[in-house]
Amino acid sequence: MPADTAPLSSASAPGRIVLCAALPAGGVAPLTPDILPPLPGFVTHTTCLPLPDCGADWRVGTRLVAAEPTAYPDRTLHMEKTGKTAKNGREAGKGDDGQNAVLTVVGRLLLPRPPLTRAPQGDGESRFSPHTWPCPLLRTLHPLAAGRRCFTILPPLPGPDGRPSWSLAWITLSDKGAAGLRHDESGPLMAELTRAGLPLHHEQGFLIPDDVNALRALVLELSLGQGYDLVLTSGGTGLSPRDATPEALLPLFDRRLPGFEQAMMTASLAKTPTAALSRAVSGTIGKTIVLTLPGSRKAVRENLEAVLPALPHALEKLHGDPSDCGSPEQGKHA
Repeated sequence: MPADTAPLSSASAPGRIVLCAALPAGGVAPLTPDILPPLPGFVTHTTCLPLPDCGADWRVGTRLVAAEPTAYPDRTLHMEKTGKTAKNGREAGKGDDGQNAVLTVVGRLLLPRPPLTRAPQGDGESRFSPHTWPCPLLRTLHPLAAGRRCFTILPPLPGPDGRPSWSLAWITLSDKGAAGLRHDESGPLMAELTRAGLPLHHEQGFLIPDDVNALRALVLELSLGQGYDLVLTSGGTGLSPRDATPEALLPLFDRRLPGFEQAMMTASLAKTPTAALSRAVSGTIGKTIVLTLPGSRKAVRENLEAVLPALPHALEKLHGDPSDCGSPEQGKHA
């Protein structure tokens, strides 16, 4: 567990999170069910709300917003959707400027279950379970004092214009970088360029070797497991013996995006004829867009800038936006 995570207690009243010690801003801890014994460094919620099982309601960026202790007497931790009415009659998200958000989902942990406190058979013996708990990882946005906390769970904050904001995961593939022999410059540039073209509510970088299985596992976890909206990779698109990014990801795509690939190739060829060697691919996995970029900073900038203008609308359509692609309203935000 991270060193800046304070101990928490799993002894909680129904529908509440209980912190037995203060949490500093930036601390990270998993949200675990109260069926587990007390675990130091873990946040615990009670059985009124089942833990997520890779559900879309717990995608990266989901917010836990402070709620009044008396607002929800029957259950103080529950799901709400923006625009729907809560049980207490208050419209979910109405008037919320994000200042009350104190925890946000930043990932997921698959936690092996320890011995149960009570044997399900009632014979008084503790038993191990062969299964795991999918537990969202929560980051504290503001310092939290010890004690019981009541929260409303809301989707990520929208962008400044009221349209959706997105989560970004960027992956740098480099044997030398993963071994600590080379400084990663392409990864931070992917984040910088995307941040300038898209409203982001969460971003996270990863650095792994040029390994097909490692890349496949990570991309599937980020897209289908943790719910990132956009995954960018850098490296492995050329002809070197270890370049295998297209081979790793093509079998995973639900749909390929040839227009993105053509736009990136056209932009690169306008700068250098050797861009014809690039085998960059792009596609969708669930509700995630995956783009592969070459490894150099120059190529990352050329390729990503070629498709950034189309990414907001592409993400909205992938998430079910019903508006017409050529409508005047859509054109104002393109």
